[in-house]
Amino acid sequence: MLNTHKSKQDKLRVLCVSIEASGDRLLALTLQALKKTFLGDIDLIGIGGQYSQAEGLVSLVDPKTLAAHGLSEALHVLPQSIKAYYKLKQAAHNVDLCLLVDSPELSMRLLTWIKMNQSEGIRQTRVFYIAPPQVWAWRSHRAKTLALADELLCLFKFEVEWFNERGIKASLIGHPLALDYRELGQGLAKTEPEIERSLLENGMVVAFFPGSRRSSVSRSFQMGLLALAKFALSVQKTIRIQIAYTPWVSQDLYSKHIKAVQKQLEAWGWQQCESNKELISVSCEHWSKQGISIQFNRVDNDHTSEVQSLAINQKHLALEHALFSLCYAGTSTLESSLAGVVPLSIAPLSRFSAFMAQRLVKVKHCALPNLCLKERAFPELHADQCNVSDILKASLLLYKDLDDYHSKVQELKHIVKPWAQHKMIEVIKSHF
Repeated sequence: MLNTHKSKQDKLRVLCVSIEASGDRLLALTLQALKKTFLGDIDLIGIGGQYSQAEGLVSLVDPKTLAAHGLSEALHVLPQSIKAYYKLKQAAHNVDLCLLVDSPELSMRLLTWIKMNQSEGIRQTRVFYIAPPQVWAWRSHRAKTLALADELLCLFKFEVEWFNERGIKASLIGHPLALDYRELGQGLAKTEPEIERSLLENGMVVAFFPGSRRSSVSRSFQMGLLALAKFALSVQKTIRIQIAYTPWVSQDLYSKHIKAVQKQLEAWGWQQCESNKELISVSCEHWSKQGISIQFNRVDNDHTSEVQSLAINQKHLALEHALFSLCYAGTSTLESSLAGVVPLSIAPLSRFSAFMAQRLVKVKHCALPNLCLKERAFPELHADQCNVSDILKASLLLYKDLDDYHSKVQELKHIVKPWAQHKMIEVIKSHF
């Protein structure tokens, strides 16, 4: 049994795997709950980011070196993934519990090896997959591998229904982004109130989430900012673009793309406003053209502060006062919509990844809010639609019909259930 009573006992040895920024938060929340429940010592080893490491996880590999999006991008990290897999296999010989989050190519191989290996110690390891791969969208044959897990811990109800219909054990644990931080007694810090007041009176704030991987930032950063610059001219509004930076991407890469954006803006006749630099933070750039101005402001919301902050500080600071958001397809689309900010989702892929996706993906929508609502409730652009011109057109349509989307935001809030750590722990305990 998973002992929750105060008594002397052996250590609980836990192997963890998460290589994505959003998955790192999920894993850290799970480890928090586990440490509160298990009163003995816990050894945590595997792969995880800053949040998981703050909870005591010893990471065998830097997860940033493994994160990739799309089939062609995954080939670039294949050698690192193979090395990581063998390190995880070695560690798996002596663990009681395995917690897998995201990273299907790596985690599903580890799951198979643990459950199929004939070693006595390995066979007794309980394996739980948190936020399992989207096999309901593509490569559904992988569900047979997921069935090897003791149980799947899903974030969305439609996922649980899909797995249960196929005889696979799955439970709903809810999503941390659906937690209401106001009900839990904490709000968010405001960003530069005097500037925000001016923007709210004379312009608007737009949030921009270019993704949390090198590949996603490289594909979305420049086109997103340039499209929003053209959007400002089209609507004749001053715009502050709150760019959600992440420590999972190097500052050098951001700097490279910012310089490319600056060069293009100059070619389009924009001028950088040197006189305003002292009035705003050093992370903000101010440009103008034809009496219209845009501000590119870096907003970094990641930190490893108090334990509870992971659970309740889910609304990114970039969303504060935002009229709408431009998001690389992923968790940020859900984060934005649950915060009441209508997202425009973009999914730029390599030609090879887009070619394969067209033939393998079985769902009509990519954005998480649309998947939850089972309809194209919020706009999304895929593959060759992801360019400055099409993003501009989609932004203008969204801006024109913005009020029509708010009912869908409210509907989504009722559908996505909040994270319930007690439910998750009950499921894990039931297998011991």
